[in-house]
Amino acid sequence: MTAGEHGTGSGRFAWPLAPVVEPAQSVHNDASVGIDERHDSRIGALWAHFERLMLAPTVVPVSQGMSRFEADVPEAYCARCGGTVGPFEQREFGCGACHTQKLKCERMVRLGAYEGDLAKWVGVLKFQRVRPYGVALGHELGRALRDAGVLDGVPAGGVVVQAVPMSRRRRMVRGIDHSQVIARAAAVELGVACATQLWREHRPSQLDVPAGRREANVKGSIRLRRNAGFEGVRVVLVDDVRTTGATMEAAARGAMGIPKGSGKPGPRGAASVWGAAVSVTPRE
Repeated sequence: MTAGEHGTGSGRFAWPLAPVVEPAQSVHNDASVGIDERHDSRIGALWAHFERLMLAPTVVPVSQGMSRFEADVPEAYCARCGGTVGPFEQREFGCGACHTQKLKCERMVRLGAYEGDLAKWVGVLKFQRVRPYGVALGHELGRALRDAGVLDGVPAGGVVVQAVPMSRRRRMVRGIDHSQVIARAAAVELGVACATQLWREHRPSQLDVPAGRREANVKGSIRLRRNAGFEGVRVVLVDDVRTTGATMEAAARGAMGIPKGSGKPGPRGAASVWGAAVSVTPRE
């Protein structure tokens, strides 16, 4: 249903609800209507109008909000780091921003840049806990991963989806593990398992840390759970936003079972790791 379907004859529910503006009240000249009564009538009309505005829905339903969404085509971003690239900026081993970096994720898939509607939808999921947006974004991300070939040439252990984990303390404060919501929907779309094999030590939020210190802030904070492992498996790490890539790389090291201070995968580590983010922060 479109926003314009407000006709009462159709008998259909219209969304979003349009705030009702009260018609201007005519001033009665009838001497029988006192000034106090006219004043009370106007106050009542203004109060009713105020209630309609304040009680109006604050979140557009996902079916309407994302009805025209289209994910970025692969040519719009770097397949190695997910950053936006222009024509001929993609190189054999990444783009100008990442080709010299040693990244553990062999491929990066995204839906778009962290701006406009996509940033708004991530915020609605993350801070207002509107799960349907996470489910819809997860299915979109799953389709983008399939188109990118995540299910092609997989190792013997197959493919599993794993959300970039959130610390238990932050999960309790926030009230939702938004990356897990996205990851589960992406796994359903791909027809693969969604794992919870990684755990995260609580550290200061990356938003509170300068960009130059974010790698150190998360280094070694994400590890395999005891008696867990990804042997022979391609792991797809799912997150909502990729900014510097430090968190995704920390999660990749954890999925590969790389011990702290080492660069070699451990015996319980994944065969390969892909990264998948709903959005990537544009480079300044």
